[in-house]
Amino acid sequence: MLLATTLPAGRVSRVTALRVWAPNVSRLGVRADDATSELDEAGDGWWSGPDLVPGTDYGFLLDDDGEPVPDPASRWQPSGVHGLSRVYDQAAYRWQDAGWTGRDLASAIIYELHIGTF
Repeated sequence: MLLATTLPAGRVSRVTALRVWAPNVSRLGVRADDATSELDEAGDGWWSGPDLVPGTDYGFLLDDDGEPVPDPASRWQPSGVHGLSRVYDQAAYRWQDAGWTGRDLASAIIYELHIGTF
């Protein structure tokens, strides 16, 4: 069973440092773009890996399995949930909704329940 997550780790000059909790593996690697790197065991199930820049496609290599699996905490899966993850820089997104004033509360739907739910 895979129990892995990346923390919102240290960001230094638009770089994401990998910090993964995967206590049930004996070896952990990352395939980033076309390069493969081993992650270093940091104790208590934690692993640390190379820094990745935004736009890098990556997946984790568990034990000796040659097929990478996506990051379960990824914010961007450009090829779907079974494809590689991509490092996403949230700070780079430029919001374009400055003119939006919201909705009138009277026209809002607070809760809608379909009878077929039960």
